[in-house]
Amino acid sequence: MLKEYSPPRPLSDMISLQPAFSFQDGTWFGVLVDNKDRLIACAFSDEKGTVERNLSDYSERTMGKHRGMSEHRYLEEMIRIFRGQEPQSRVQFGREQNTSFQTKVYAVLDRIPRGRVTNYGLIAKAIDSGPRAVGQAVGSNPYPLFVPCHRVVPVDMTVGNYSMSRAPRHSRPDVKKGLLEREGIPFQGERILPGALWTPG
Repeated sequence: MLKEYSPPRPLSDMISLQPAFSFQDGTWFGVLVDNKDRLIACAFSDEKGTVERNLSDYSERTMGKHRGMSEHRYLEEMIRIFRGQEPQSRVQFGREQNTSFQTKVYAVLDRIPRGRVTNYGLIAKAIDSGPRAVGQAVGSNPYPLFVPCHRVVPVDMTVGNYSMSRAPRHSRPDVKKGLLEREGIPFQGERILPGALWTPG
């Protein structure tokens, strides 16, 4: 039976939400942090406007009401992960906007080892749910790269779709393949080799 999925809840209880942006490697990166320096959401795209709109989905405030910070350590960590490098510091997450089901799915994503992938069906089996509901939660991940949704692939071991901005029309499977290759995932043509498959325990 599929679990009920709900969109992100507004963050009206947050005292302050502050965005920060950086342009590296031909890509815009953005993070949204709260007054406790917790990561509320992040996004990356080849267009800054897409990143701004994406982060604004997690706040009732518009991005124009805040002056973006020029630097934040979460940006540095995000860029490191994008480049295939290990993060150097711990990230604190603000999870109030997530549903209980999303939190359960993201806990599994957090456990996918670097250099391995899993699929929607295996995650669904591990949490007693359905692949479609898992796919919706994975596609709504507010912490891309930090919570590695890019390590979830279809059962046929192709890369599948990947939206940096959580919108199907912005699907970039080439970006997802690049992320996986930089993390050491072995490919044969367009398919991931079976030895890279990880099964949630």
